[in-house]
Amino acid sequence: MRLPKLVLTMILVLPPAAARVAGAFPAEPEKVSPAQAEVARQALVEWFECEECDEGQLEAVKGQGTLVVPLLRTALLKGAAPATHQLARQGLAARYDELLRYAETHSYAKPASTRDEFVEAGLRNLDAQYQVRAARALAVIGGLASRQALEAGAAAPLRPDVRDTVKAALASAQ
Repeated sequence: MRLPKLVLTMILVLPPAAARVAGAFPAEPEKVSPAQAEVARQALVEWFECEECDEGQLEAVKGQGTLVVPLLRTALLKGAAPATHQLARQGLAARYDELLRYAETHSYAKPASTRDEFVEAGLRNLDAQYQVRAARALAVIGGLASRQALEAGAAAPLRPDVRDTVKAALASAQ
């Protein structure tokens, strides 16, 4: 599941105006080259999608600093991007179909949920994964904008497990 390059590049190049007004970002957006934006995008994708996350993915995001804070804030508050949801929805539906085919020859393996329930549960888990990883990344990046994003996340209506992670990230934020 890859986030579209254009969406990430736009978010990375154009920090939210509201954040600039609130003083979380400088009045002038950072000058970001396409190469820098691509490196930042790749670091975020690898962090959001890693399985074991033991190959320096978090450190790579930390290295991008405040450049990636707006996208991390969005991921914290909203979860995965709509395009990522669409790709995941297709993958989850295909996985459900595989489970049904398997259950045809293995009666004990019948899925306990409907396709829609299976897909929606998978999407909720995907959002939680993005939110938890965004919170962890914001905590290690630190700074005013990261703290404000974590505070917004702590006040948002998140799943209890995600909220606990956000609160812990806020407590440990640099």
